[in-house]
Amino acid sequence: MNRAENIEHLTDFSELSNSELLENISLMKDKAAYYHSRELVRLERMKTKAIITNLELFERLKNQYEETRSTPPNKWFEKWEVYLLIQAEAEKRKLFQKAG
Repeated sequence: MNRAENIEHLTDFSELSNSELLENISLMKDKAAYYHSRELVRLERMKTKAIITNLELFERLKNQYEETRSTPPNKWFEKWEVYLLIQAEAEKRKLFQKAG
């Protein structure tokens, strides 16, 4: 079962099987640029709403947007919270060992 398209909406990665975890990690890595662009769209929408209601939040989102935009997709992806969580779940299950 491939959940890579909506993996960022999944809150409990423990419900995935071992093969689903590994498959999604692989698919997610291949789609780093896609997830990067989706994050930019998400931040842009949040900025648009925040400028009307909360200028402080708008400034934070604006800075986050600029930082994300200026980071290459693969670098951003390696630090993306969703990727780190799913990778941690795979490591917890000892599906692969960290290099180093």
